[in-house]
Amino acid sequence: MFFKITSLPKMNSSSVFLVEIVSLAVLAYVLISTFYNILFHPLRKYPGPVIHKITNLCMSYHDIRGKAAYHVRDLHEKYGSTVRVGPNELSYIDEQAWNDIYGHKSKNGTGNLPREEKRSRPEKNNKVTILNANEADHQRLRRIQTPLFSDRAIAAQEELIIRYCELLTSRLMERTNNSSNSIDMVLWYTYITFDIFGELAFGKPFNGLTSNSLDTWIQDSRNAWARRYELAARKISDRVIRDLNSPKTDLISHIVQYNDEKGMTEAEIQSNARILIIAGNET
Repeated sequence: MFFKITSLPKMNSSSVFLVEIVSLAVLAYVLISTFYNILFHPLRKYPGPVIHKITNLCMSYHDIRGKAAYHVRDLHEKYGSTVRVGPNELSYIDEQAWNDIYGHKSKNGTGNLPREEKRSRPEKNNKVTILNANEADHQRLRRIQTPLFSDRAIAAQEELIIRYCELLTSRLMERTNNSSNSIDMVLWYTYITFDIFGELAFGKPFNGLTSNSLDTWIQDSRNAWARRYELAARKISDRVIRDLNSPKTDLISHIVQYNDEKGMTEAEIQSNARILIIAGNET
């Protein structure tokens, strides 16, 4: 078998020169960045693999494989309680770091560190959430949302939670009595968590236990960030439109009672509800 080889189109001298300049610029950037990250970077003295000091590609690789947590664990076992896992990132397993980084601001100024804006992905409506808010907004959002998860608030919903647990038990008994097939407990736990959270947050369940199915929009909400936001926005709008003077209380009724300048707008409630949906289902 013979192949006919044709010549590639020739590049003029200016094009060749441009390619050479771009290639040299890229090479120079890589070399300068490498030397800077290893020898002059503010984090240069922290231990860690050289490849992690140079680029984030290594951690990205482990993230894609779903092994990032195990990889970081191995790095701590080798390098100690503080490891440089990226050019601009450190990983801590020291208990004092928890207070210094995430704790409330103390008299000596430690704790409550500002969030890195580049790592805080904005919501679809560009409103802040309790996860990416600045210090002032975080205090406002926390003041409103913290009472939702107090012991008193949870205890007040004990009857509702027991009712759904009993419904789950009865549905499982039906399945075991009428079938010898195995039961997907992950799916049934998803039903009950969505039903309980739906009634706690929005005043009505998602009816997963009664219908033995997940609505299409619930399935979509588990697959895409944008869809989760759209789901939250629809549910919040429906909930706010309904009579807020109803004697039945839910999470949203607690939030909207703060209707002064220190309260939350409907758009902010929508943004934070997306987080509540994720937390309510996954925990």
